[in-house]
Amino acid sequence: PTTNFDSTTPVTGQGYEVMSEFFFYKKEGLSLRTGDVAQINVFTKPVKYRSQFEWTTGSTIWRHMVVQNTTDAPFTTGPVLVIRDGKPISQTVMNFVPVGAEEKCATVMATDVKGAFAEAEIDRGATEHYSGYDYIPIHMKGTVTVENMRPTDVDIVIHHTVIGNKLEISDDGQIVSTTTQDLNSECKIDWKLKIPAKTKKELTYTMTRYVHASAK
Repeated sequence: PTTNFDSTTPVTGQGYEVMSEFFFYKKEGLSLRTGDVAQINVFTKPVKYRSQFEWTTGSTIWRHMVVQNTTDAPFTTGPVLVIRDGKPISQTVMNFVPVGAEEKCATVMATDVKGAFAEAEIDRGATEHYSGYDYIPIHMKGTVTVENMRPTDVDIVIHHTVIGNKLEISDDGQIVSTTTQDLNSECKIDWKLKIPAKTKKELTYTMTRYVHASAK
């Protein structure tokens, strides 16, 4: 039997057709004999892109090329080869990019943007009793440092995870998720920054972390 999966009229454009959740590129005037293999240029269009650095503290800082789909057709998932001045600099797979959206493409390890982080105790509060156990509230200060040694400004997204409560975060850092663990919470913080050339930026946060009295 034949089922009308989607009665929506197909959307067509220059060299493509959209039917329901399927996307078809068209190539006129092409035929292949049995066993033939061909590499086909479906379309060529200029696109916009920007450079973005990303760091999850405790791991490597990466530099991404973020491609913006400003064309009238989506980019289907597939391999991408990035060439600059005739030299290949990155090869990866780019996920499906709808019209008007953007996606991280080329990824290389950053060599001239450095990062470090540390936490230090400020003071301690009086012992608190919880579920039959004694806990000590320790007030902490965390510092995340990023140094841009490049001759140009950089946009960077920083992901940092802390264990504690009552956070106060500098530089418009945002808590993007929280998971409660007894008296403490696992909080994931994101900063989105532009760091000027040849500049070191220090980000800070304060929090209270409860520690079992027997572990003091």
